[in-house]
Amino acid sequence: MSPALNFWEDPRQLGANKEAPHVPLRPRLEGPDSAPTVLSLNGEWRFCWSPNLDSAPRDAFLPTYDDRAWSTIAVPGDWLTQGYETPIYTNIQHPFGESTPPKIPGDNPIGDYRTTFEVPAEWAGRRISILFEGVQSLLQLWLNGHEVGYSKDSMSPAEFDLTEHLRPGANLLVCRVWRWCDASYLEDQDFWRFSGIYRDVRLTAFPRVAIGDYGLDPQLDDDYRDADLLATVTARNDSAEAADVHARVTVYDGAAVVGTAATKAQTVAVGARADLNLSLPVSAPRLWSAEAPNLYEVTVELLDADGAVLHLERTRIGFRKVELRDGQLLVNGQPVLLKGVNRHEFDPETGRTVTRESMIADLEIMKQHNLNAVRTAHYLNHPTWIDLCDEYGIYLYDEANIESHAEWDKFTKDPDWHDAMLQRVVAMVHRDKNHPSVIVWSLGNESGFGPGHEKCSAWLRANEPTRLIHYHPAEADPSIDVLGPMYPTVERIIEMNNDPDAYRPIVMCEYAHSMGNSTGNLLEYWTAIETHHHLQGGFIWDWVDQGLRRRSTWTLDRSDQGNRALVAGEMVTGRRGRALVDGYATCASHPSLNITQPGLTLQVAVFLGDSSGERPLLTKGEQYGLRVTADNELEFYVLAAERTAASYALPAGFGDRWHWLSGVWDGVTLALFVNGQKVADTPCDGTLQPQGFTLSVGRNSQARQTSWGVQLDEARLYARALSPDELLAERAVEGCRLWLDFERWGEEVDWIAYGHDYGELPTDHNFCLNGLVGPDRLRHPGLVDYTAILQPVEVAAVDAEAGRLLVRNKNYFVDLSYLSPRWSVTRDGQVIAAGELAPLDIAAQSEGEITIPLPAGWAEPGAHHLLNLTFVLREDAVWADAGHPLAWFQAELPAPAAPRLDTAPAGRLVATGGGWNWTGNGAEMGGGRWGAIDYWRVNGQELLAGPLRFSAWRAATDNDRISGMSRRWFEAGLHRLVERVTDVQAGSGLVTVTTRAQAPGHDCGFDVTYNLRSVAGGDLVIEQSVAPFGELPVLPRLGLELRLPASMNYRWWYGHGEETYADRQNMPDVGLHGYRLGEDEYLHADYTMPQEHGHHTATRWLAVAEPRGLGLLAIGEPTLEFNVSRYDDWSLEEAQHPWELRPCGQMVVHLDGCMSGLGNGSCGPGVRPPYQVPAENFAWTVRLRAIDSAQTNPTDWANLARTRLI
Repeated sequence: MSPALNFWEDPRQLGANKEAPHVPLRPRLEGPDSAPTVLSLNGEWRFCWSPNLDSAPRDAFLPTYDDRAWSTIAVPGDWLTQGYETPIYTNIQHPFGESTPPKIPGDNPIGDYRTTFEVPAEWAGRRISILFEGVQSLLQLWLNGHEVGYSKDSMSPAEFDLTEHLRPGANLLVCRVWRWCDASYLEDQDFWRFSGIYRDVRLTAFPRVAIGDYGLDPQLDDDYRDADLLATVTARNDSAEAADVHARVTVYDGAAVVGTAATKAQTVAVGARADLNLSLPVSAPRLWSAEAPNLYEVTVELLDADGAVLHLERTRIGFRKVELRDGQLLVNGQPVLLKGVNRHEFDPETGRTVTRESMIADLEIMKQHNLNAVRTAHYLNHPTWIDLCDEYGIYLYDEANIESHAEWDKFTKDPDWHDAMLQRVVAMVHRDKNHPSVIVWSLGNESGFGPGHEKCSAWLRANEPTRLIHYHPAEADPSIDVLGPMYPTVERIIEMNNDPDAYRPIVMCEYAHSMGNSTGNLLEYWTAIETHHHLQGGFIWDWVDQGLRRRSTWTLDRSDQGNRALVAGEMVTGRRGRALVDGYATCASHPSLNITQPGLTLQVAVFLGDSSGERPLLTKGEQYGLRVTADNELEFYVLAAERTAASYALPAGFGDRWHWLSGVWDGVTLALFVNGQKVADTPCDGTLQPQGFTLSVGRNSQARQTSWGVQLDEARLYARALSPDELLAERAVEGCRLWLDFERWGEEVDWIAYGHDYGELPTDHNFCLNGLVGPDRLRHPGLVDYTAILQPVEVAAVDAEAGRLLVRNKNYFVDLSYLSPRWSVTRDGQVIAAGELAPLDIAAQSEGEITIPLPAGWAEPGAHHLLNLTFVLREDAVWADAGHPLAWFQAELPAPAAPRLDTAPAGRLVATGGGWNWTGNGAEMGGGRWGAIDYWRVNGQELLAGPLRFSAWRAATDNDRISGMSRRWFEAGLHRLVERVTDVQAGSGLVTVTTRAQAPGHDCGFDVTYNLRSVAGGDLVIEQSVAPFGELPVLPRLGLELRLPASMNYRWWYGHGEETYADRQNMPDVGLHGYRLGEDEYLHADYTMPQEHGHHTATRWLAVAEPRGLGLLAIGEPTLEFNVSRYDDWSLEEAQHPWELRPCGQMVVHLDGCMSGLGNGSCGPGVRPPYQVPAENFAWTVRLRAIDSAQTNPTDWANLARTRLI
């Protein structure tokens, strides 16, 4: 490596004039000098952003520099969330593009900060330092025109001594922050790439003879009963003469002194440091664990020869011991299971800047959902977070700020980078070494493995051996203590456990990638973990969706279709009024824009200027569009049997004025027009392939391209081929599906943005949305399922009918007396008896039998009876109020056999010219023309809003999409099946409708048979049999889709309350549930990107009805699966954001015999075979019944469901 490298591009230059790392210090001075010793510099600073070094102000560090033209910015805060630059999200690829480390290519933005402060008079004569808790990426510092130093590690504290350059009165502090530097290559984490002074800044006044660092190591004896607190207090002497000092450490339990010890006096030379060591015995301390996070307050004092206190620090410690023994990770002698999650520091408003309040909110949710461990992925977290984990009880994998994902092992194999790696580990350890919550040190993430990591591990073993060491890519290397497989299968972790050479614990550092509607298969992982010696848990990826909040405005459609587009860009004066530039306008999904049949015209007014690169103008992904290519060719393209385009090479000067562009397809020819003149054409026939992306101006959502420097003034879309004369019409003509002129505006919308929503490149799109909670911390159903799996109490029925249950305490350190057991017996969801048991004293890792006092005479024939047991907090905890539930159990109680459904034919059934018709009891239904059932009228009112159809497709989840499964569904045409009736047979009370469901041009599909019977009890019994043919992939679902009027916006059901799928249905919450679907309701769960959602398995019955009027009751035989939505599946497939969804005007009801599970295929194993839907013959039965919600209620519907066919 050349020695002539710039300091910001040289990994050997780690910083200048930084203080050595140490624990957080906040001196407390006693006596007459007891004034505050810490001054926060958080607040509004002057700020100037520059696109590169050449354009940055050269003299901004000088006191004479005039910064009145600068703006202000909040510190702490990222500048990208405060209006400067475009946020960039990438996973692996470098945000600054192709590069050769350690060089930074292209422009490197600069942020200059200035603020002033005055030193309190009480600080005179003291050493004064400034501490930056976090600055991204490179920080340079000046004080009163003097250069102080610089730092590169974005996530570790950077401290500088200011004493030499301070002056009375106002002091000018200037910071220059570089967006990128060589250290950015070691910070290639999967997150938004923010910049700025994003954590706290403070001044601290130290005595001239002071504590420079201290380490507190509670050593438990072999019985984990008594302890010796080993303390090392580092004294530093910045005075002008040698100092005789000694240290004293005192442990408090509340106000009571537990013990105190002091060192002998020692002389510290001028400018030197000295370690003062002591041991303080503590008898039978209350131990710290995640279950019982007992903390003791400790004072650490430095005293002079006369016993006067020079410097006092207060902190908290926990007595606990971490060991590797018998192939297990032990905490206080117990092989605890890590019920973990990876967590990025993230806020939807402020990015990397997080507050204490938001940290507490995260911890409350985690503890309330039975999580006990966090991996600080993948960097040193805010110190307040570590403090709070001590208090709330969270086991931490503390992870060094090292990830070189794009370059993998380049740096660990290059000695020039080793000191930079080691510095990050050392900074982590010295800051967090006194925290009981930290049980494992992690050497970083996804940076290959080599000598650099071995050097870091060796330093840890020599300097901090009280915790274990983890690093995933090291695999089985002896430099680590805990194996950390990433996204393994269940079979793989069992294989690792069973390896005869296994001698270390196995904790999945990442698993169960929770992207969107995900987190399947968890029960299998935890069954393996709880039954295999070396398996000790894992950390789900990850905690929160990294979505940023934006505000945009709707521009309204001037056609008669009522479409609209959300504008994310700037508006300028255009050809006629306002024009869009440097952004895009994306339409809400609607069938009127999904043109696939011959007859299509696109039109847009454009001023290209000197823009370059790919410039989408008006596109619906790759389905159809107008664009300008990177080769400066104007192109009108469609995706028919293959992609076809008419192209025109733009002449010189084309970008100097406005042009009216048109693309016309008549089913035979693609033709391209400029200002009404044809400039290109090419043959094209057939139909277009729908691509599942919304229509946008200035953007191609499928190709992830956005136009920059292009002005777009007007856009029109027609579902017919316009004539040459019509192309130049001033106003939209007949057949217009969309007319945006950016002159009509609607309301503002707050929405959540992810990768490419700022038009940034490079980007990894929505791969930042992997959370168990949304950006606003709304819980996803996957978290609820995880909660049930991780619950601290396991219950099994010994004799449920007699109320006898076996209760096992899965905790390792506490008995169950902190929980109150509450029980109930329900009949069809109605509570018929309930009570609360006395708290149980079942010891940790023990079990005991209890008896629930069941009432007499509870059983009724055909009803569904459940014995429910819930364990709730008996008293308030710091993280939840008393009464919060932590464990659940349900057991079915046997009841007399259900009465059999009267299957005698009812009403009058006739065949009608290839179809069928049935009448009876004021109702009429029929079918055979479009589907099995085409209409259903009750007292003259239509019950159905469309025919009942076969369904075999779902909108893709993120797992489906990224794993390639949804592509296989598209290739098989499942998304555009056409169901045609092939035969109808009616007679003797039975209608048999046979259909074939097949996509045009495909040789695969389904033969479907419907046996329909209207029986005496008033039910319509549907037996559906499905016979797949041709080459088909594993299927998303098999069942029925029907449409109901939008007025039927109430739903009730008996089954799971939470959204469930075949591989994610572990929460025992079966019961009666119901709510109203609001006008703008998007999802049952708060998924940031629309997708398949709201499914419910194991449902006995479902009712969808008007508030007081007509509705439909569906009864499973024995159960069914369902979801109900205002949005059709295609809208969910197309929409990239909730605001792109537009209600279809009906209630879309899916009644399924089976639905595929979810898996974790976005990064990891897909759906396991037991939860897949194979392309095999399948049959199931469901009963439908018209209901009147004004005359009946859920109790009546439950009674109807008591009768059974089988």
